[in-house]
Amino acid sequence: DEKEPLEFLLKFVSTIFNIYDAAIIIYDAKEDNFNVIASINEDFKLNTDDILIKKAIEDDAITYISQVEEYSEYLAVIPVKREDLYYLFVIKEINFLYLNLDTLLMINLFMFYILKEHEILKDIKEIILSYKEFDVDFIKELYRMYQIYKNFNIESTLVIFYVKTDDQNFPLFLKTKLRGLDIMDSLKVDQGFFILPILLPFTPFSGAQSFVRRMTQLIRDFYSEKFLEENVRYTIELINEDIKAILSKIYSNYFDAIKDDKGLKRWRILFTLL
Repeated sequence: DEKEPLEFLLKFVSTIFNIYDAAIIIYDAKEDNFNVIASINEDFKLNTDDILIKKAIEDDAITYISQVEEYSEYLAVIPVKREDLYYLFVIKEINFLYLNLDTLLMINLFMFYILKEHEILKDIKEIILSYKEFDVDFIKELYRMYQIYKNFNIESTLVIFYVKTDDQNFPLFLKTKLRGLDIMDSLKVDQGFFILPILLPFTPFSGAQSFVRRMTQLIRDFYSEKFLEENVRYTIELINEDIKAILSKIYSNYFDAIKDDKGLKRWRILFTLL
């Protein structure tokens, strides 16, 4: 049921952006009808003939009052399309300091994040079957970040740690040091060897570099400088290409470096070159 998450979204967005009157409306293009699914005020009045609503549906794009010459009852309409349904975030009253494109894009991003869940699961079905060793939630979020990059040009990154250790608790050690939105998967590819990909949502390359510096310092402090130097390597990947290519890279970096238990020297050389 999408009503509950959309009601939460409306309350959350209204609070952080000082929106005083707004609603989320579903327009069914096949049936040509509108339905108010959530609203801040119970007496929210929907004018389906309003120029901003019509333009948002026709253009399938964010529309706001300064784009039209005709009178509108609303200040902005933010659409997200899913098959024949248009989900419209209609803003009637907002603190003028927040009425800007950055705010509207952020609301668009939040809606996209919630409403694309069903499509994402359908789109990644074959990928899940092809990469069974990866956790489904990890693949799902990786795909979601790629879609957000394509639609909003917001960068996310993937940091992949390659760790040679007999300590079975090392993945847990790393996982407990992550930030709130970060997502880690754990792949044990060989006896005493882990591949630990960590997804950093909405984090550019420079942010990923800072993250790596922090994590390697934690490893150095808890284990040792020698352990870090001899047993830990990493790469950073931007989430800017098809995720099948990214998932393949996670393994190819490992197999290029280590073919057997004696491959540590080649492993060091490879990551020195990277």
